[in-house]
Amino acid sequence: MADSLKIEVAKHIVELRIKESYLLNEVSRNYSIFLSDGEPDIKVDLELSPDVPSVDSPVAKLELQHHFMNIVDDYLMGSLDLEHRHGWVRINPENPLYPLGTFLRNMFTLLVCLQDEGVVLHAVGVLHGDQVYIFIGPSKAGKTTVAKLSPDKVVLSDDMVMVKRFQGQFMVFPTPCWGDMQTGMRQNRPYGINSMFKIIKDKSVYLERLSRAHALADIFTVPHIPARFIPKQKMLTTFSELISSVPYYGLHFLPEPSFWDCITAMREL
Repeated sequence: MADSLKIEVAKHIVELRIKESYLLNEVSRNYSIFLSDGEPDIKVDLELSPDVPSVDSPVAKLELQHHFMNIVDDYLMGSLDLEHRHGWVRINPENPLYPLGTFLRNMFTLLVCLQDEGVVLHAVGVLHGDQVYIFIGPSKAGKTTVAKLSPDKVVLSDDMVMVKRFQGQFMVFPTPCWGDMQTGMRQNRPYGINSMFKIIKDKSVYLERLSRAHALADIFTVPHIPARFIPKQKMLTTFSELISSVPYYGLHFLPEPSFWDCITAMREL
């Protein structure tokens, strides 16, 4: 008989129904700060099956047809009916936590982007004080380096940042550790955004205020979900509203921690 637990990310609660007690305990430990006793929005049946093969794909194969999300990845296949709020996922028992994380990561991303009209960015989110600083850039720009050079701060993620409106303003919501780097103590609650930065490798460290048009062009290159799944006008509107409410800078960057001195000086102006 299946038992269950509920995971809450970005104010969405998903109930996972799991037959294997050992796996239920492992998931509970790995998602401890995201466990919830609220009413679930979606229920997902999880089944371990050795028949699910490893497809050795660099990225998950994700399809969205009408109100169905279908996903196939290494050790994983699953489907989610967004209209009837029910899904299933079959996972190879060899290493169940990682493929489960892939499924949940894509599911919560779709919920934030499609239902909340939020933004999920390929970016670093660093909590400094009680506000989040978001660092964006293409692969190899230095996002993981920024995370490593922030040891006295809370790194919410060095890979994805979930942003959506909450109580009238854009807020960042922490995510579970889905194969990225996270450090420091965090709570499962929304955090305000101080500013956003485009990482620019350079020979000196300084900040420059970038235009709204520049910010919009940059952000459009780093969504964490294929743009074909979101109506372009809706995505443009959300990004425009985000960059209108949050300062955006070019961070000319060297791989050493003095960039935080520039950010601190900017905050004090």
